[in-house]
Amino acid sequence: MARMITESPLFLVTVGFVVTSLLLFLWFQSNNKRLLPFIIGSALMTILPIITAMLIETKNERIRKNVFQMANCVRQNDLAGLLGFVDPEAGDVMMQIEREMPTYEFSACNVSGFQSIEFDPDNPDQVTIQFNVFVNVNAPRFNNHNGPAFRSVELKFHKQANDAWKVNGFRHFAPAILQ
Repeated sequence: MARMITESPLFLVTVGFVVTSLLLFLWFQSNNKRLLPFIIGSALMTILPIITAMLIETKNERIRKNVFQMANCVRQNDLAGLLGFVDPEAGDVMMQIEREMPTYEFSACNVSGFQSIEFDPDNPDQVTIQFNVFVNVNAPRFNNHNGPAFRSVELKFHKQANDAWKVNGFRHFAPAILQ
């Protein structure tokens, strides 16, 4: 229920709108002032999930936000910006990105769907996220590929002491391998 309020309040807002509309209709038909507190209460209960969703950023939303910001760095071919999302203690990840990224030239990078966000039950500061990306890339190293490509990506994030989520593992591959 908390996730419905903080991340996706559409259902609650829709129900609240219908109830408020029905109460307003009844009030206009009957002009019964006893309905006013119910109308006001229903309107407030409709607005509350919207305000809550705007004020509270959940762990899932923070991680998704990082993914979209990382995709923007890839789109701009911003190696330094992308490395800013990597855990400083994950030297192997940094080296892999530093080695791989310059071999590509991206003109688009769009996250097209999240498959899963799984928090480690033994370590809530560790999360694995799987999603698809659609890129437009020039990759001379791969048969001079110049055009669209669809990839599945798996990122492992670790929560730092300053509440920032940093990547400490990743892989990307053809979507069929992920399943």
